Amino acid sequence: MEKNKLQTDMITENFVSDIRAIIEQGQRQAYAAVGQIAVITY
Repeated sequence: MEKNKLQTDMITENFVSDIRAIIEQGQRQAYAAVGQIAVITY
C-alpha cells in the first residue's frame, strides 16, 4: 500500500511540475510578444 502511495505522490508531483512548466512557458511567450509589440509600436 505504501508503494502505491509513493507512486501516486510522484505522479502528482510530476503532473504539478508539468503544469507549472507550461504556465511559465506561456508567461515567457506572452512577455516576448508584448515586447515585440512595444518595439513595433515605438
